[in-house]
Amino acid sequence: MSLLLEIENLETRFKINDGIVHAVNGISFDLERRETVGIVGESGCGKSVTMMSILGLLPQPPASISADKIIFDGEDLTKYTAEEFRNIRGDRVSMIFQDPMTSFNPVLSVGKQLMEPLEMHTTMGKKESVELAEEMLAIVGIPDPKRRLMEYPHQFSGGMRQRLMIAMALICDPELLIADEATTALDVTIQAQIIDLVNRLKQKIKMSVIWISHDLAVVAGIADRVIIMYGGTIVEEAQVDMLYENPCHPYTIGLLNSLPKGVDNEKRLQPISGMPPILMEKPDFCPFKERCEQAGTCDHDEPPKLININDQHRVACWMNM
Repeated sequence: MSLLLEIENLETRFKINDGIVHAVNGISFDLERRETVGIVGESGCGKSVTMMSILGLLPQPPASISADKIIFDGEDLTKYTAEEFRNIRGDRVSMIFQDPMTSFNPVLSVGKQLMEPLEMHTTMGKKESVELAEEMLAIVGIPDPKRRLMEYPHQFSGGMRQRLMIAMALICDPELLIADEATTALDVTIQAQIIDLVNRLKQKIKMSVIWISHDLAVVAGIADRVIIMYGGTIVEEAQVDMLYENPCHPYTIGLLNSLPKGVDNEKRLQPISGMPPILMEKPDFCPFKERCEQAGTCDHDEPPKLININDQHRVACWMNM
C-alpha cells in the first residue's frame, strides 16, 4: 500500500494569558491508503488538536502550528492557504466531530446541511443532490429519508444525529475520514452499530480512517493500527493485535488494566494514579514520569524517543531501551 498521509515533527502551541500551552510536541506518524488508525489517550493529550492542526481548523493566533512535513496524497499542507483548506475539507477529507448537536445549524433543515458539501465541491444539480442525500440517509440507517430531510437537528436522537454526521462526512466520498470521539456519547448497542457502519462504508468507498478515542475497547473493533498519545507526544504505536497482546509502555499497560474484564471477573479495576501533566512548558523529561510506577528505577532527565521494537511496534520509554 502507498501512503496517504505523512506527518513529521508536528508541534502546536496556544498562547493564553498565563503563558504558552504546549499541546502537541513533535509527533510523527503516517497513514496508508484504506488503513484505519486509532489514536487513543486521555482528554487533553493532544488527539483532537493534532487533527485540527493538520486540517487548518485552528485560528492562528492564538494557535501556532509548525511541522517539518504534512503531506496528504502527495500535496504539502503546510503551504496551503485558508481557501485551499476549504476546498479539501468536506470533499477529500471529512471529519466527524465529538458533539453532533453543536456541529449542526439548528435553524437549517438536515437536508440543506447535508447537501451543502455537494454544492461546494461538485457540479451536481439540485435534483441529483436531493437523491444522493436521501440515499446517504438510507445507507446510514435513518428510516423514511425523504421526509426526514425536511426536519431539523433537534428532531433527531443523539444516535441519529451521529448517523447524520457520518452521512454528511461521507457524501462526497472522501479519501480520508477523521472520526473524533464519534461514539463517546452513545450507548454500547449504538456504538457497535456505528462502528459496523463505518467499517462497511470504508470498504465501499475505499477510504482511510483515523479514529480518535479514549477507549481502547472501542478501538479494538475498528483499527488496524493504534497510536497511544500522552502529554502531547506519541508514547506507543503498534498493529492492533500486537498492542493488546504485548503492550510495552507503562501508560498503555495502565489503560488496558483499567478496562472492565467482564461480569464474572472479581478483580477491581486498576486506575492510573495521578493526573495528566500541565503543558505550560514543553516536557524536557518523560511526560509520564510523575505517574509511572517504574520511575524510581529510571534516572534519565530527557524525554525518550520512539524506538522500534520490531517493524510494526514502536515505543517511547527508557525501560524499553
